Amino acid sequence: MTCREARDMVHGMLDSELHAGARRALDAHMGDCLTCRRYAGIFRALKDRMSRMKEEAASPPGESRVRAFLDSAAASKVSVATGVGRRPRFMYAAAAAVLVAFTIFAALAVFAPSQGLADTTIEQHRLRSAGQLVLDSTANCCKDLEEWFQTQVDHPVDVPEIAFEGIEVDGGKLYRHATGNTIFYVAYSLDGQPISVFVCCGPNMDMPEGEPCGCAKPGAVISTRDGHTVMSWARGENILVLVSPFDVDKTRQLCAAIK
Repeated sequence: MTCREARDMVHGMLDSELHAGARRALDAHMGDCLTCRRYAGIFRALKDRMSRMKEEAASPPGESRVRAFLDSAAASKVSVATGVGRRPRFMYAAAAAVLVAFTIFAALAVFAPSQGLADTTIEQHRLRSAGQLVLDSTANCCKDLEEWFQTQVDHPVDVPEIAFEGIEVDGGKLYRHATGNTIFYVAYSLDGQPISVFVCCGPNMDMPEGEPCGCAKPGAVISTRDGHTVMSWARGENILVLVSPFDVDKTRQLCAAIK
């Protein structure tokens, strides 16, 4: 079962509409796939929150509902003019619903088309540097990571390997670009510093802007942004983006070492 098939079945699972065989197959897939488990968890939380909001909205109805609000406002010393004081419960419910919706958006549309590819890759690299990016896989070699990625998508996966002394593989993460394309993130580290390589698959992906690199990768461009060095080049139909904390010369060496 692919991730796409699993996610198509999640809503049926939440509505108890799957037959036993399909549910077993979905459970088996999610047992091995952290990404799909998170996907299901987000929509389960949203479904539960919407159910509770529906119950809260239905009671008390009409005039008694207004009276209950006014009584609550008076008891909690909420100022009608300034809104200062404790907030009524329904406001927390609404805030929770907005938070859940924002979580879904953030989880499913990390790479927005309104941002350049270089900017979004640097953003994810920064999150990882700050310890705020959760990797989907912690496989510590490219072969194992490639095998894991291959279980998540229905097209060939080619994880780049950096043949550079001291380089370590820390894991990877799978993204869906807002255009529908797949982006594989491979997390490396060198001398305690994080290095990020993004493999952007499919059409409608624009090469980040930059100056010609002059390295062994045909058509490669390089730029420096906010203390990071970004190198980008095409490999077949894919675009590879390398985000490095090192200077231009060392980043060129890393790029040349990518197989």
